[in-house]
Amino acid sequence: MSLVATCGWTSTTANCPSRPNFGSDSILIALHRTDCGIKHCYHHAPKLLAQQAGVAQEELDSLAITAAHGAVALDVAALTASKDVPGGNTVSRAVYDVATGKVEIVVAPVRLHPEYISGVH
Repeated sequence: MSLVATCGWTSTTANCPSRPNFGSDSILIALHRTDCGIKHCYHHAPKLLAQQAGVAQEELDSLAITAAHGAVALDVAALTASKDVPGGNTVSRAVYDVATGKVEIVVAPVRLHPEYISGVH
């Protein structure tokens, strides 16, 4: 499932509109945490995880599942590349360290493809 599709699914289950409600002034934060439970699935049920991620089991490492910094970088790249996210949104990425309780801003906020603001391409 794509990151944008996941956002749509999440907003639907939260009883919000079925499509992500990203306006051109939304602030999107890709936040991952250290010691995420998905790492346990990666180690103990990789076949199931690959099926849910829509990739071959051999491709799981390319998703940076065991590395919060790498995974959040992939999410930001997906948001940046997606034409389903309106231009002008601000995106940042951060990692929450569960051991210390601190959030590390990995990339300062940046505007996504401003050339797509208001649907003008």
